[in-house]
Amino acid sequence: MVTWSEGDSAPKHCEYRIVNDTQAEGGEEIQFALTDPVGVDLDAATSRTRTWIYDDDYPGAPVLRQAAGHDILYYLSLPKDWSPAMDAPVLFSIDGAGGWYRGMEETFRTARGERPFILVTPITRSNGAPWAALSEYYPTDLAGAAARFNFDEAGLLAIWADLRSAGITSDARFYLTGHSGGGLVAYRMVFQHPALLFAVAPTCPNYWASAIDHVSMDPARATLPLTVIQGLDDPYLPDHMEPEWQLARRALMDNGFRQVDRLMIPGGHDPFADRVLELFSKHASERSSARVQCYLPFGLR
Repeated sequence: MVTWSEGDSAPKHCEYRIVNDTQAEGGEEIQFALTDPVGVDLDAATSRTRTWIYDDDYPGAPVLRQAAGHDILYYLSLPKDWSPAMDAPVLFSIDGAGGWYRGMEETFRTARGERPFILVTPITRSNGAPWAALSEYYPTDLAGAAARFNFDEAGLLAIWADLRSAGITSDARFYLTGHSGGGLVAYRMVFQHPALLFAVAPTCPNYWASAIDHVSMDPARATLPLTVIQGLDDPYLPDHMEPEWQLARRALMDNGFRQVDRLMIPGGHDPFADRVLELFSKHASERSSARVQCYLPFGLR
């Protein structure tokens, strides 16, 4: 019980001890709420909070979270020895029509290895995933493509705000990949929010012009690196991936995106997690080197 006397507005503190056990398990979220008030009305937004117990049994084990202020759920996996002081970039990986969200998370977590990336796998709805996959996470479906794209776009922005407000990252931008149907919302983020992105690497992605509401005129679009990674043996390449890449490339170039490329590699219709992380690791290293050079005194360069 927490008690304030009349006129008292000072913060009150509650301490909870975390008791370790012998069961190996992932990180967990704890939600707190002030309930059953006496003599005062509680505001729902300020009477609730949450915190996280980070796993010490299995480093990097994912936590399933809900973004503050939005219904979207997402898996979060922190790198080895993570702390708020670590300069770890964030990578969003969006799954395709299979709705294999946990598998996508595991694929990127395994490929990450010792790389210091914070991994986010959002449970998106615009990727064509069947309700059988989504019903594990959400109580009701959304009707229509527009509603799904709007949900995902607002959800990704809410996740990003969530990570920043929780002190998990202080970066102003993140890395993004979308596989197959997940490429639809990845392209939407590219066209509509280029200033939020360090670099983008969709893998065997779909592209629909109808998924784009508008194009941002932010100057960041001219310098945003976008590399599509495409498997040479992808069975969908001739009829889907190739013509959709040509449409996407033309739309990007026509709207001022200048660093657009495609990497053709051996493989099928795959998320290519190793290649994505390799590409983003190189970009992050170059970005870090550029920052160091900027900070050095002129005489030491």
